[in-house]
Amino acid sequence: MRNVRLQLLILVLAVSHAANSQDTTHSDVSQIPARYLETISRKVNTLQQNLDNKSEKVLARMLKEEAKLQKKLAKIDSLAV
Repeated sequence: MRNVRLQLLILVLAVSHAANSQDTTHSDVSQIPARYLETISRKVNTLQQNLDNKSEKVLARMLKEEAKLQKKLAKIDSLAV
């Protein structure tokens, strides 16, 4: 039991150290060109719009399928609806 606690403590310290070493400072971020950030932002927006459109299509298709299944179930069991 004590060995497990020691291993857990070592794991937590290792993860904590790794997380702290990956922090970026403000000066690192300010060195990124504005044009690059704008390009990335446009790409992210485009991807988000595509994802939204596809999600809407999938949800509409699922609603149609649900309606079909409910109609089919109503024919089989009128009390189920």
